[in-house]
Amino acid sequence: MMNLCVYTSAEMEFHRIKVLANGVPVSEDVLYDKKNKVAILNVNGEDGNKSICQSSNFHDLERHILALKQVKSGKCYLVNTNETESDIEGLFDHGKIHQAKLLSYIARKDKVPVEDVEAEAGKKIANFCRNYDTYWLEDTTDERRDIQSSEQAPNCWFGCGICLFNIQ
Repeated sequence: MMNLCVYTSAEMEFHRIKVLANGVPVSEDVLYDKKNKVAILNVNGEDGNKSICQSSNFHDLERHILALKQVKSGKCYLVNTNETESDIEGLFDHGKIHQAKLLSYIARKDKVPVEDVEAEAGKKIANFCRNYDTYWLEDTTDERRDIQSSEQAPNCWFGCGICLFNIQ
């Protein structure tokens, strides 16, 4: 079980957001710590959308790295992002359903050695991914980041706020 005290200050905000994923609204619980520039999103894969992976996602807004952790598979995926505090705070428009953007990535074949995770992604991400096989993700295309939801669906997509990750 993750110790939230390691990641957060006493000034945490809790939010519940809705994201439209593959045409179906999905609920996500968000723990946001503006002071420490981190957000944790828990995606339950509920609301009748079985194409969404149950995952916990750690957004390190200072280092611009996102960790997508799927408990069921025991894997933690890392990706560089351009996310800002404004992007996260934009999710908190209560009552609004956000349209998800589907991004396609491929996991590198080689795991990140445990001793290298902290050096490559920072202490916060290393603690979050501890005891999980950890892989960096690579964008499968630079020129076409949006993928239409009509394409064949993978086993499940990873939700992370207003993004869906198709990880191959």
